[in-house]
Amino acid sequence: MKLSSSLLEDGNYVEPDVITPNTLIQGLCKGRRLDEAVEIYDTMIERGSFGNLFTFHILIGEYIKAGIIDKAMEVWKRVHELGFAPSSTTYRVMIDGFCKTHMLNFAEGMFSKMRISGLSPTLVDYNTLMASLCKESSLEQARRLFQGTRNSSCKPDIISFSIMTDGILKTGDIQSAKEDASTLYLFLVYKQAVETWTDGRGRRCF
Repeated sequence: MKLSSSLLEDGNYVEPDVITPNTLIQGLCKGRRLDEAVEIYDTMIERGSFGNLFTFHILIGEYIKAGIIDKAMEVWKRVHELGFAPSSTTYRVMIDGFCKTHMLNFAEGMFSKMRISGLSPTLVDYNTLMASLCKESSLEQARRLFQGTRNSSCKPDIISFSIMTDGILKTGDIQSAKEDASTLYLFLVYKQAVETWTDGRGRRCF
C-alpha cells in the first residue's frame, strides 16, 4: 500500500490526526496485512502519537483472530501502560474474539476482569459467553452465567433462554430442557403483559 509506505518514510512523514492512522490500520487488517498495520502503529508510537482506544481495539481483535494471543495481550498491557482505561468495548472485543477462537478460559477471565473493574457486562456479553460455553459442552459454567443474568440489572431475554435450552437439549437432559422451556414460556407471558400494561418504559398506558 503506497499511502501507508509514504507515512513511514522519514522524509514524507506528515503528523496525521488519530482518525487517519486508525483508518489505515483498519484497512490493512481487513486486507490481512497485519504486519503492515502494526508497523504503522509502531511508527505512531515513535512519533509520540499513541492513538486512542479504537486503535487498540482493532489490533487486539486482529491478533486474537490470527491466534497470536501473546501479541494481543501485549497490546492489552500497553493500553494500561499508556494510561488508557479499558472501556466496555475493549473487554467486549476480547471476550468476543476469544469466544470465536474457542479460547474460553481467556474469555471467562476477561469477563471476570470486566466486572472487577466496575464495568457492567451487557446482555450481549452474557449471551455471547453463554453460547460459547454451551457449544463447548461447559453447561454448568453456562448455567452459572445464566443465573448471573437473572441476578443482574440486565435480565435474560428470549435469546438467553434459547441458548440455554439448546445447550441442555444437546446433553440429552430432556427434563431440564422442559423446565427451561416452561420458564421461557412464563417469561414471555410476563413480558407481553408488562408491554401491554405499560408503554415499554415502565409507565402505565392508562
